[in-house]
Amino acid sequence: MLPGKFIPVIKELASQCDQLGLTWAFTGSINLVMWGFELEPHDIDLETDRSGAEKIDQLLTGRVVWPLHLRESEIMQSWFGRYDYDGVQVEVMGDCRYRRPDGSWVTPRALEKRIHRMLWQGISMPVLNLADEEQACQLMGRLEKAGCIRAWLADHPKLTEGE
Repeated sequence: MLPGKFIPVIKELASQCDQLGLTWAFTGSINLVMWGFELEPHDIDLETDRSGAEKIDQLLTGRVVWPLHLRESEIMQSWFGRYDYDGVQVEVMGDCRYRRPDGSWVTPRALEKRIHRMLWQGISMPVLNLADEEQACQLMGRLEKAGCIRAWLADHPKLTEGE
């Protein structure tokens, strides 16, 4: 379930990002809620490429908490920025890569091939397809969440056909 203050922020971000012509998608817990998962997100995650992250950073200039920068952890690397959008935390990740157990980096398929458009509250929203969301959770070590997504996919085959 989405906190009420998230809905106008989601709609505004979707409108602004689409107007900029970006390749982008909702990811993380917001993505899962849009697919029908029962959970309460704590922030809004957007995935894009580096150029898209830079454009979103410019769009959200007055809302910066952490400026856009190349962020690398033991498991993930991306162009990352955090923003406060009317009290809602928004995290933007561009050109995400995940580290394999052998230390090399996995470069995901092109983002435009991983996006699924769905109608949500009357608006066409770009969301990360669930097979890719499950793989990202697996690579980040979020095995319980990956398992939940896998189970959901098994229970909803018709909703995910053609992704």
